[in-house]
Amino acid sequence: MKLKKKRLKGAALANVMYVCVFVILLSAGLFTMVNTNFRSAAIQMGSAQAYYLTLTGIDLSIAALTAPNAEGGKLIDTLALPENSSEVLKSSISIDPSKNAVVSVEVKPIDYKEGKWIEIKATGSILLTMYDKAVENRGRCLVNVANPAMLEWEINKTV
Repeated sequence: MKLKKKRLKGAALANVMYVCVFVILLSAGLFTMVNTNFRSAAIQMGSAQAYYLTLTGIDLSIAALTAPNAEGGKLIDTLALPENSSEVLKSSISIDPSKNAVVSVEVKPIDYKEGKWIEIKATGSILLTMYDKAVENRGRCLVNVANPAMLEWEINKTV
């Protein structure tokens, strides 16, 4: 009888150890899964922010090109002149320094579809400091000089 009790005490210790190992492995797997989900959500959010930074850069460029200047003309008409055919305007704007959100814009005249067009290339980038990862989004827009409402868009997401 005493021998059976001693065997049961040893079995209980082994069972408790198996349960502890199982709980530790389960917790580690759950922690990894949650961490991966948080990282994925942060990258997705950063990608959306970079996308909208790119669109903002293009929209601001179009507004600057089509706004009347002091002489009553528009910058889009000045860039389309033959003597400015190699002119390239570049700008980099820090939108939110605390988030390292930057949009870079390049504007240049091009010949496209038998007419004068203005090419706007914008790159929106944001640094995800928590994961030390930068997310970028690049966009390109062509604006017709004769009809600035005629646009052609191309947005590429890159991470």
